[in-house]
Amino acid sequence: ALRVQGDSMVDASVLDGDIVILRHQERAENGEMVAAWIEGDNETTLKRIYVHGKTVELRPANPNYEPKFVDADKVSVKGKVVSVIRQLE
Repeated sequence: ALRVQGDSMVDASVLDGDIVILRHQERAENGEMVAAWIEGDNETTLKRIYVHGKTVELRPANPNYEPKFVDADKVSVKGKVVSVIRQLE
């Protein structure tokens, strides 16, 4: 599980402070929401993943953010999002 920081996935109903439950897996299908580690960024990011040959696109679900394009060998999928937990109060 990871606690979400930021609003890059708001249009996918994932909000700042939510907890996402992950299924640990190293591969994902295009369009799936994943937790991914980008070598050199020193953090895990939550985005939709799209593989374009040797490039991976990590696409936010918020029009205020641009997608990030990274060499495939610098991205590690840590898990697929399977559930979101939100504290209401």
